[in-house]
Amino acid sequence: TLIWRGEMSDRNGNPDFVLRVENPLPIRLPAGIMTVYDQTGYLGDAAFPDLVPGANADVLLGADHRVLVTETVSEQSTERRVSVYQGTVQISERWVHTTEYHVRTTSGDIPALTIIHPNRPNWEITETSLVTDQNAGTPQVSDADLYRLELPAGTETLQDHEEWPRIEVLQISDLAHERPCSVVADRVRRDDRTRLAQILAAMQQRDRLQ
Repeated sequence: TLIWRGEMSDRNGNPDFVLRVENPLPIRLPAGIMTVYDQTGYLGDAAFPDLVPGANADVLLGADHRVLVTETVSEQSTERRVSVYQGTVQISERWVHTTEYHVRTTSGDIPALTIIHPNRPNWEITETSLVTDQNAGTPQVSDADLYRLELPAGTETLQDHEEWPRIEVLQISDLAHERPCSVVADRVRRDDRTRLAQILAAMQQRDRLQ
């Protein structure tokens, strides 16, 4: 199995070649060094873990330099609303984070790849799509902090889209004058813009009288 561990940063690298080993015997298998071969010949040596009967483990054989993964990320606010209500400014916005994993090989034959993708608090995966526009399926949660994204053989690109809706409530009276002015410049409804401008004018007059 080839595994790429996502870090949500722009980078290139080689995925790890990982072997799943099992102990079907009724006796414990002690730790040691195992030598691995496939149909092409010798692949390398790896540290074999101590396995009790029925146990299994993933063994890291090393990086597969025949495969290169490019990880790119982007993040933007796609929707922002500002409203004024009972002396407060309420800012709601929807942030979208996109991670793209692009796979290529020297031979052109792209193998199946497992991506371990971070699961961040407050963010929700809304879509995973392949370069062929086929649905990549529902990401499998391997634990509280990670998702497993399975790319079938032949897949060049996977895009992962996550969203985080944020709401911020600010007391107008507690804000410096510069902050309300910046809020006014955002996409505010006309009636809220008028009300906020009136509040700002009153705040300025109050400051002059103090």
